[in-house]
Amino acid sequence: MTYKLQCLILPGNPENTPKSFQIMADSSLQPSDPKRLKTSVIDLVDLAKNCVGRHPDSDIEIALAFVKETVPQFAKESNDRLVKVGRNIKSLVHNDANPDGIVLPIHAALELQVQECQLLSESASLNVPKVRFGKTNIEMPIITLGCMRFQQRWGDTVQTMNQVYSDCQDNLVAILRRAILDFGINHIETARGYGCSELQLGCAFQQLFATGEIKREDLILQTKVGPREDPNEFRKLMEQSFKALQVDYIDLFAFHGLNGDWQWEWMFGDKHEENCWSIIQEYKAAGKIKFIGFSTHGPTDLINKLIETDKFDYANVHHHFCGSYTASGDGPDHMGNISCLRKMKERDMGAFIISPCDKGGKIYEPSQKLRSLTLPDCEPMAFGLAWLWNLHRHDPHQAEAHTLTIGAARPSDLDQLAVAAHLQGKDEMFPKVVTVSKRLQQAQVDALGQDWLDSCYDGTIKAKDSLYMVEHNQLIWIYNCIKAWGMLAFAKDRYNTFVNNTKNYDPSLTHDENIDKIGRGGWGFTPGVVPEADKDYFVDDLAGIPEINRARVKEAYDFVMKWCAPKPAGNEESKSAGEEGAAPGPVKPKNPAAYQTSYELKPWKDYPDRTYPY
Repeated sequence: MTYKLQCLILPGNPENTPKSFQIMADSSLQPSDPKRLKTSVIDLVDLAKNCVGRHPDSDIEIALAFVKETVPQFAKESNDRLVKVGRNIKSLVHNDANPDGIVLPIHAALELQVQECQLLSESASLNVPKVRFGKTNIEMPIITLGCMRFQQRWGDTVQTMNQVYSDCQDNLVAILRRAILDFGINHIETARGYGCSELQLGCAFQQLFATGEIKREDLILQTKVGPREDPNEFRKLMEQSFKALQVDYIDLFAFHGLNGDWQWEWMFGDKHEENCWSIIQEYKAAGKIKFIGFSTHGPTDLINKLIETDKFDYANVHHHFCGSYTASGDGPDHMGNISCLRKMKERDMGAFIISPCDKGGKIYEPSQKLRSLTLPDCEPMAFGLAWLWNLHRHDPHQAEAHTLTIGAARPSDLDQLAVAAHLQGKDEMFPKVVTVSKRLQQAQVDALGQDWLDSCYDGTIKAKDSLYMVEHNQLIWIYNCIKAWGMLAFAKDRYNTFVNNTKNYDPSLTHDENIDKIGRGGWGFTPGVVPEADKDYFVDDLAGIPEINRARVKEAYDFVMKWCAPKPAGNEESKSAGEEGAAPGPVKPKNPAAYQTSYELKPWKDYPDRTYPY
């Protein structure tokens, strides 16, 4: 039996690759020659230790000292790039003395770092391969530029460009230039709901069009607008998007965030003279929209229902090596959204994968254990991307993942992705996907047991079916990710969505009343609320859990709440109860080495997360 944690089926014959996914790579770039290193493999380790020893408090200076001896031309690159190199080197040197048995292959990891620096500094252009985007026939880059991390603010605080700080706009234009001109990432993906993203993009486009650096026809522009119960409100939002973006047409339009059944009625219902679908057909008939899709964080059955209408050209969905985000543990055989991607393949729909580096495991901030399992073949970020790009090879139904969206907050956020895409285009990643997948599978079995992996979701239900709005599937998923791969930082982020939902949830109201209270046009209570520690869910929500699994399920819930729940205010992880300065209440345990973050590739806060004086 294929175990049910996630679709990590071993790859089949590469010769069976569907013709619709033949990669059109730029053949002008040749892989770096390891012989060009100025130092031998063993010297790289000594060099790294020396660099960290001389500059223990400066990631940038660690990087400069390292590349001076390996890839001198990389020293001219931005500090934004250098700080990531320095963090990587320092993490490897510090792990060399790890007392808990999590060992990283420092030689191989440093070789990968040198290869990355060579590719980024020696190539005037590191073009990302392109594939056919389903029945749209668009030649789509396998990486798309997501635009929800570089705008100045969330919400509607910023209404005009005079309110945008120049450093933020300069950064946004620099990201566009890096993506489009250097890497060939010409698919730009934003949304009406991404704060002032559309506003700032519209201004940036006009600047780049005026200079002649970029032409409108060279871009694949996508925006997303959520459906509304009132069609007039939806039409108003559409007009706001066109005005902000300052373009005559949108290549790809998506209904944004189809997470609840009620949105079906808003799109297709007959309550009003027109509905959201008929309005979009008007825009398409007028040539203002070319192709129509949808994005979703919703349950698998809703996604499949939307696909089966045969109305959509493409869809933005979650599916990753570690799970399907809010659909993890859902779907046929509890395999998440893989069934959706298979249906999309049958209908020749474009497959757009949402957030593989963040919602797909927070792999820009990997745990020590996860990194130890992907090395020496590749870093976690490269594996997570390549696993998706090769989905058609290791899924028995040959589901496809055409483009992966990356929410860049600065130009250097595209670096590791462009290198991984380049290696994928040269077909260097697939053997590594096979090898790493086997190790990850074995780590699951070793940590959790095959019997548990085969049955852990049996009898669980999603929040929409829970009497208490608890996402039981996802609690099991979080437990599995931590135990198997040490992904605590990622698990905390996922658990925090429950915490935020709980703040707005009133248990005295029905589900519908709660959703109405916060408004049905947004995220809603997807994925669910925090479970109660003393609640016996086996009497109702979890009555279908097999008796043999009940003790393990209870253990999993207690484990997740212990490790993922926010610390009590004023407490510190390093202080024990009764210790001077410790706050009253439970104390969080110190993280084992397996759960600790190895290194982080986000040096500074994203712009919308920063504090501004208005």
